[in-house]
Amino acid sequence: MKGLSKLACFFSLIGTLTSCGSPKTIDMKQYPNYIENLNEAKYLFGDKELQDPFWLGNIMYNESVLMMQKEGQTKISGKLLYAPKKIISIRDYTLEKEYVEGTDFKVEGNEIILLNTDIEYRTESEVSGNESKEHYAEKGYILGEVSDVNVVANIANMGGTIYTESKFYYGAQLWVTYGYDINEIIKDKDVFTSYSADKLPLIKDKLEKKESLKIVGLGDSVLQGCSSSGEMKHKPFLKNFMEYAKDGLERLYGTNVVLDNQAVGGKDASWGSENTQLNKIVAANPDLLILHFGINDLGAGHGAMQYYDEMQSIVLTIKNNLPNVSILLLSPFAPLNGIYGEDKMEAYAEQLASLAEENDNTAFLDMYRFSKYLENKKNYYDMTGNGINHVNDFASRIYVQNLLQYFYDFQNESNK
Repeated sequence: MKGLSKLACFFSLIGTLTSCGSPKTIDMKQYPNYIENLNEAKYLFGDKELQDPFWLGNIMYNESVLMMQKEGQTKISGKLLYAPKKIISIRDYTLEKEYVEGTDFKVEGNEIILLNTDIEYRTESEVSGNESKEHYAEKGYILGEVSDVNVVANIANMGGTIYTESKFYYGAQLWVTYGYDINEIIKDKDVFTSYSADKLPLIKDKLEKKESLKIVGLGDSVLQGCSSSGEMKHKPFLKNFMEYAKDGLERLYGTNVVLDNQAVGGKDASWGSENTQLNKIVAANPDLLILHFGINDLGAGHGAMQYYDEMQSIVLTIKNNLPNVSILLLSPFAPLNGIYGEDKMEAYAEQLASLAEENDNTAFLDMYRFSKYLENKKNYYDMTGNGINHVNDFASRIYVQNLLQYFYDFQNESNK
């Protein structure tokens, strides 16, 4: 009878999880991707696993973690978002080579610890740019200044971190698929994006009627997809998050989505508010305009009010010319703290929230806040492609998952 009591404490007959010692039950309709028996879980990485929000279930697919040896330690490790109840697969960045628990790695709490030191890793000193040119050369990288080195193949010291689009980061990032306790999600539920299409009713209506939807993106290198493996032409050749968001909406709604991504690396909201860019958007005549600026505004030292003014100029000009356009404002993923003054990033996000409230058919999706949640649990270098401000494939998928959850009600079975 004791065993039966334990089982009932875990999963009730009506399909709601219950917590031992707690009178509360969990509505499992909120977690449609939940898998009861993790021992039966298989490694998968199709559209659903890549695009569906991880917080809809209890399996994380291909979370990236950079293997690092910290100063004064012999241990080489990296932290996951949650403590695994079961490791389903750990692979190298190509997704082709799979590692073996007990031989190549072990798990302690939410930490992956390398046992096989032939697996690529970085030291804290290497990542911080504190090693000599000779040391980096032995690893296969030429160290130079940003102005005189090809960062696609080599590395630059940014004064506290290495900046590069080379294999330096992604080559030492493992991809981990694992099952975790659903209570980890329930505990943090207020962090996760919820279905919010009502805030952009024109877009909601078109999607539900399965009418063709045109999306235009205007923004910086992150929106452009820089550091995504497909953009940089290396395995596993994943697309940028705008492409996957398009694919996801088509998959979930069974409709046609046309994407015109006009983002350009290195640009800020000042550039976006110029007539040249605004005229292109008007000519494209989108149903939905997605704006993503902030990283380069921060790098240029722009204050929150300047950022607001320039973003407002974009919004008002577009709306004056396209009265039926809907606009989604994205705050950027947090860059590396210490290289950028992050206090302004939070202020930028607050300005975007205000701008959304002040304008009809304008909404705000706070990726900055979500990224800080991740960064409080993981190392920034687990999620970066270039070491300073670009998201890697995993963090790019976090954008996808947030965008799809915003526009699609996964928990409502009538959608399916």
